[in-house]
Parts: sequence; structure tokens; C-alpha cells
Amino acid sequence: TKTHPYYTLLLENSKFEVDSFTGDLGRILAVGQSASNIKFLNNNVINFGKRAIFADDNSSDITVANSKFTTKHATGWLLDTDPGASNIKMSNLKMSDFQATVLSIDSNTSNVVIENSTFTASSTFSGDYYIDILGDNIIVDGNTFLNTKTGYGAIQVQSGSTNVTLTNNYIDMDDSDPSDYAMYLYGSNTKVLNNTVIGNPSSSYAIQARMSSGIIANNYLENDGISMRSDSTNIDVYGNNLVNGSFYYEPGVDINSHKIYNNRGYLTATSTTTTLTSGNTYVAVTHGLDITPATSTISIIPLEDLGNASTTNFWISNIGASTFRINVGIDPGKDVDFSWNIGSY
Repeated sequence: TKTHPYYTLLLENSKFEVDSFTGDLGRILAVGQSASNIKFLNNNVINFGKRAIFADDNSSDITVANSKFTTKHATGWLLDTDPGASNIKMSNLKMSDFQATVLSIDSNTSNVVIENSTFTASSTFSGDYYIDILGDNIIVDGNTFLNTKTGYGAIQVQSGSTNVTLTNNYIDMDDSDPSDYAMYLYGSNTKVLNNTVIGNPSSSYAIQARMSSGIIANNYLENDGISMRSDSTNIDVYGNNLVNGSFYYEPGVDINSHKIYNNRGYLTATSTTTTLTSGNTYVAVTHGLDITPATSTISIIPLEDLGNASTTNFWISNIGASTFRINVGIDPGKDVDFSWNIGSY
């Protein structure tokens, strides 16, 4: 079916089966340039070709919902958009046996929602990502990704994307490929919230962060963690549960441009007390953090007078991966307790 500009179309409660196809053929619905108000509802699509649904330049108001899709095409896409396509909603879909990228959101596509759908790859999947995004105001919410394997993983947000939100998704990674990532993230204002990733190999990372700004918060990441790449900046990372996982900082990453705090399994803030004993001018404090703290995040307060050192200053130095020093100007001639606190980035 091909729509033409300004046409309204409803396709529902139907079965579409492609017996065979060659090249780029085997489409089910081609939404023409500037076409709008297209609805594809409650359909069963079997063995579509390279693109089940193609949204051409400046097409808009497209709804695809409550439908099932399968394909045997080596690069079969459920959705492919051209620049300018907008207001697309993909909801309650089941896509199975696909071998390559499922949804390709192209440059200058905007206002797309992909929600409450299940994507299951074939055993011969050889693509890079299930959903490949280059657009503005894209929401991927409440989806299930099964048998995620080979290539890079479930979702890529490309450089040039803005305002992409990935939330409440469940991603079951195939654990045989250490190069997989559940989410590979560029763009600005990219938000990754309340997702669950299980089964990833321990040698890989659930999230590869290369965004120029964004939030990674309240995700459950099993057997994997978060990789902060050197081109990432201004990301708030908090409330994540890293189960047997970790953070990785690529050499050259500006760690002070990020705020990383309150992540279970990755300690970036702590506080307690320590004692500088009589006869010494410093005490080495073991901070126990999973990262070397920045000087600006450490604060110290003496809990009593400094004795002989009361007329001198106190300060911190020698900040390292496991310890830092509290110093005084001269031997206080007595034990002095200090309270110390390390905040978060």
C-alpha cells in the first residue's frame, strides 16, 4: 500500500504475507511525502521485505499499534523514516525472527514514541542495533528486548540526536558476545531512566555513554556497568544498581564534568571520623571509594582544639585512589579527632 500526499488511511484487522521478494522490495506500507493521519492497527505481517513501513519526507501522524511482524530479509526494518517525518507512534507491537536493525529513525525525524512492544531477534541476527535513532524528541518506553546479541546491542542514539528518552525498558542480553552494549548513547539531553539490563557478559558494559549532556538514573544493570567515554560531558549518573558491575572511565574523560552519586555497587561518597595521634603532623585516611575523589569534594573539620597546632592551618593533600592525608602545621602534642566527608561528583 502506498499513500499519497494529504491522504488519510486506515489499515486494520488484516493479514499481510509476502511470498517472496528481491532487493529492497516487499514493503507493506509506504507513507508518501507529506502524507498524514495514517493508522495501521491490529494487523499480522508475515515475511515482509527490507521495510515493512517506510515514512517518506515530511510524512506525519502515523500510528502503528497492536500488530505482529516477522521477516526473513537480511536487513528487514519494521520502520524506516526519511528526514522530516514526525509524530509517529509505535505501540504494543511484537516483532520476531528479525536479523538486523528493526527501527531506523533517520535524520530530522521528530516526535516518535516506541512503547510497550516486544522485539525478539533470530538466532542469525547480524545487525548492529535493534533500534537506531537519529532525531529529536524520541521516547522509547516500556519495551522488551529479547535475545539481544551480536553487533552492539539493543539501542543506539546517534550523534546529532536531541531529547531522547529511554525508560522502563527490559533488555535481556545474550551473554556470549563481550562486545555487546545494551545502549550506545550519543546526542544531547539523552535520558536513560528505570531500565533493566540482564545477562550481559561481565567483560562488557550495559551503557556506553558518549552524550554531551544527559541523565543515567535508577537503572538495574546486572553483570555489567557503565562506560564513560572521553567524549562524554555533563552527565548526571545516580541511583543505579550495578550488580557485579562497575564504572569504566576512558583515558581523557573529564570526570569533573559529570555528577556521579548514590549508585549501589559503586561508592563515590562517604564520611566518618579519624584521629591524628600525638607526635604526628598528618594522618593518612583510607576513604574506600571506587574512584579517586576530587579535592573540591573533600571537607574536614576538627572535633576539638588542635593543641600546639591551634595557631596553624589544617589541610588535605596526597589524594589518591585509596587514601588522602589530613595535615596540621606542627605536632599538636595530643590526639585530635577530625570529621571528614567526601561528597559526590
